[in-house]
Amino acid sequence: MQGKTYICTNYGKCPNAESNPPTPITIAAGSPVVCPECKESETMRPVGSPPVPWGLIAAVLVGLLVMAGGVWGWVNFHKPPVPVPPPTPAESKPVEKPVDPTISSCHLLPLSKDIATRTLFYARQGIAFGDQQKYNDAIKEFERAIDASPNMLTLHASRAGVEISLRKFNEAEEDLAAEERLTKCLSEPGITDAQLASLNDFDEPAPGRDSAAVLANQMRSRIRSAQAMTHYNRAALLSVEEQPDAAVAELKAAVHDGFSDRRTIETDPMLNNARQSKDFHLVPAMMP
Repeated sequence: MQGKTYICTNYGKCPNAESNPPTPITIAAGSPVVCPECKESETMRPVGSPPVPWGLIAAVLVGLLVMAGGVWGWVNFHKPPVPVPPPTPAESKPVEKPVDPTISSCHLLPLSKDIATRTLFYARQGIAFGDQQKYNDAIKEFERAIDASPNMLTLHASRAGVEISLRKFNEAEEDLAAEERLTKCLSEPGITDAQLASLNDFDEPAPGRDSAAVLANQMRSRIRSAQAMTHYNRAALLSVEEQPDAAVAELKAAVHDGFSDRRTIETDPMLNNARQSKDFHLVPAMMP
C-alpha cells in the first residue's frame, strides 16, 4: 500500500513548516504520522485537505515576515501621570510638572519581555489554528494575545483575517481600524530614533553601527509591513462585501507599502470580486 503525503503546520518551531511552500512529507502506510524534524503529530495535515482561504494565508505570511528576527513592537497604551494639584496658599514651593515617559500622542510604552514572549506564543497558536481552518480556536488564541498586549503590531490585522473567513465583517473592520490607529501612532513625525528604538527590545544591530538608528529603522520597516497587511485584509473584506473598486484601491495601498506576493493577489478566492474591477490589472503591474 502506498504512503500518504502530509505537511507540518508547527509554525515557528519546525523548519518543514517554515519553508515556503511547506515541505511535503511522505509517511509510509501503517507508520506513525509524525514530522521527522519536530517529532510532532498533531500539527501534521494531509496534502489535499480543504485549503485555507488565501486571504488568511496572506495575513499569516506578512505577520511572520514582520515577526522574523525576534519579538518586536511590543507596546501598550499607558495613561499619562495624574497631574499634580496646584499648591495651596500655605505652600510657597513651586510644584514641578510631572514628566510623561510615554511615546507619541497614544502614550506608548514598551512591555516586559515575559509579556512579549507570552503574547508571541498565543499569536503563533492562532496562526497554526487558522492554517488548520480551526477558525474559532484561532480567534480564542488571538484574543488571549490581544489581552496580554493589545497594541502589538499585526495582532488586530491577523484576527481580522480570521473574522473575514467567519464572515464577521463588523468585527473585522473594528480590528483593522485598531491596527491602523497603532501604526499611525508609531509613525508620528515627532518620534525620535531613540524613542522608536526603545520599543524594539529584541533586535540586536550589527557591531560598530549606530544602535538607535538601526533599531529604529527595523521598527519602521515592520510598521510598514503591518500597514501592508492591514490594507490587504481590508481589500479582502471589501471584495467579499462586493465593493471591487474600493478593494482594488486597498490592494494598491498594500503594494505601495511593500506587499509583493503576486500569486496570492491573483488566486485568493476572497479577491474574486476585486478581480472583476476594470482597474485590477493595475495592481500586479505595480509589483517589481
